[in-house]
Amino acid sequence: MDTKQTSVRSSPHAHGFSRREALLGGGGGLAMAFFTLGVLQARAQEASPSPAGGMPAGVNVLPGVNVNVEDMPVAPVQVAIYHLTLDAGANIPSSSAPYPEIVVAEKGTLICPGAAGRYLIKPDGTTTEVGDEDVTVNQGEALYTPANALDGARNDSSEQIDVLVIDFLAGTEATPTS
Repeated sequence: MDTKQTSVRSSPHAHGFSRREALLGGGGGLAMAFFTLGVLQARAQEASPSPAGGMPAGVNVLPGVNVNVEDMPVAPVQVAIYHLTLDAGANIPSSSAPYPEIVVAEKGTLICPGAAGRYLIKPDGTTTEVGDEDVTVNQGEALYTPANALDGARNDSSEQIDVLVIDFLAGTEATPTS
């Protein structure tokens, strides 16, 4: 049997460039494709509204307070949120409730009778435990009152006070009404 064997040697420059040049060229092309894709995505993102870009025109978020509720009732919890106004000279007599409460002075200055266990929360996050002395809750501040702590409020000013009240009730308790 007559076998012919032909040997084909490949030159490192068979097509005019080496494997290294082909790999580098391919890698560079891939990098250029990723760069172009990134530029196109950036242009697309510039054209669409950013979710982190803030609120739409005409909508404003005012500073608030963050409160840790240490004595949250067991589930289910009913969260009652309501506005309370106190006319000039108005007084809510001292009493206690079986649930924690947060009041936020939205307009004016609220005076609450002394009772240990409550916390005054400032808009910057500073928290101060309130003792047995009266506490002044200025506009933008909040007062946290734990369950069964003595609480009340009065308006010593000549202007109406607006307060946001948040009560954390056991799921079966009724929401306060006017």
